[in-house]
Amino acid sequence: MKNKLIYYAVLLAFFVAGCSKDNEKEGTILKVIESRFDITVKGGTGTIIVETNGVLDAKSDADWCEVVSVSDNTVTVAIAAYDGLPNRTATVTLTAGDRKEKVAVTQTGTKFFATPNSFESGSKTATYKTVIYHDMAFTVQSAAEWISGTVNTDTVIITVDDNKTLSNRTGAMEITAGIVTIPITVTQSAMRFSLSQNSINTGKDAAVYKVAVTHDFDFEAATADSWLHVSVTAGNGTTPDTAVIVIDALDPNASERQGVVSVTSGSETLTVAVKQVPRILTYAELPGEYTITAELYSSLYYSGTTFTATLTLEVREEGKSYNATIDGYFPDNAFFADTYGGQYEQYPLVINYVNGSLVIPNGQLVAKDADEDFDSPTAWIWEVYYFAVSQTLSISDDSALTYVGKWDGALDTPVFTFDDGGVSSDFAVMGFVPYWWNRVPDDENYDFPDYGLILYDWVLTKNDPIP
Repeated sequence: MKNKLIYYAVLLAFFVAGCSKDNEKEGTILKVIESRFDITVKGGTGTIIVETNGVLDAKSDADWCEVVSVSDNTVTVAIAAYDGLPNRTATVTLTAGDRKEKVAVTQTGTKFFATPNSFESGSKTATYKTVIYHDMAFTVQSAAEWISGTVNTDTVIITVDDNKTLSNRTGAMEITAGIVTIPITVTQSAMRFSLSQNSINTGKDAAVYKVAVTHDFDFEAATADSWLHVSVTAGNGTTPDTAVIVIDALDPNASERQGVVSVTSGSETLTVAVKQVPRILTYAELPGEYTITAELYSSLYYSGTTFTATLTLEVREEGKSYNATIDGYFPDNAFFADTYGGQYEQYPLVINYVNGSLVIPNGQLVAKDADEDFDSPTAWIWEVYYFAVSQTLSISDDSALTYVGKWDGALDTPVFTFDDGGVSSDFAVMGFVPYWWNRVPDDENYDFPDYGLILYDWVLTKNDPIP
């Protein structure tokens, strides 16, 4: 009896084990066999083939990737068109019973770029070409009225109009495909337009002056003053174009008169101020001592920093220029340099004589001092320059810029007031800043412009009257 019980127990165990294996074989199966997708930026369709013994369902986590049908073992997916640049990925989740599988669906972004995508242009009209690489339609639109464009298959032809102003400008042609816009940037330089002088001081006699005009485009010269006559003379390749200003003689009983000549090119007008006085100071009358007053850099921020001293004009080049030295100026400031191991030594500023005016030219070499023994390690070369500075504290080495001291017409106490001189694009002279450097042959060391040295709003008052 006991053996029979053991036999039945063994049979029962085998029966239970068999039932468990059958149930396991009959559980839910879900396996991805194959994914077939044909997707471009224009969209497309795809299918997912699975092996399953359950009821198949599928859902996408992105609206651009839509599950359109589910059959026994196939899921069909529709992909929308795409006009973005980066790739994008959606996930299709498959379920059957308690089983889940995930399939990633990736759509490649739009191919869309341009080369080159920037241009630098001169002031005159020009045409440029940029090639567009794309796999969908694109449009062009200018973001600046002076830039236009046309499409030639896969190329955009960009045309830049003349820039008849004294300001640089930047604009763009916008190339758009779908939601993506690429700017093709154009930077255009200002036109060249400047005068060799912007003021004339002349005496009572009739006179003719020629003002050289640097220009990119045609210009006109005119005046509303009847005693001034203006014409334009073309250059010959070696000489510049000029505005010729003819000044009538002044009536002996008349007082001084002032007029203006306007020179216009494009949208810009430059002027030449003409002052005619019963007499004009001669070169020989100007040497001597002057009281100089000028503002220092700190005056831009604090009041009461006007500098006052004595300036002496001495003959440098007869009839053309003077040496100017200033007494009591700070040894660390303008007009000074330091010899190696020695005392501060003042180098004179050069001031030109022009039609009775005193003119400081830009970028001049004031002095040069050197030890003749260039093999010596202590040999120093001193070079002192003056550079024009603008109200924005920009420095220019443009030799056309000047700082002009105009006579007030008085003889007993002649006064020369310096104001903005030559003007180039975006640069009007406010004053001057000195620049010097010293050089040891085997070891170069340089000083750079120090804004603390700027002198501006100069006034020179002659201490002795003119006979």
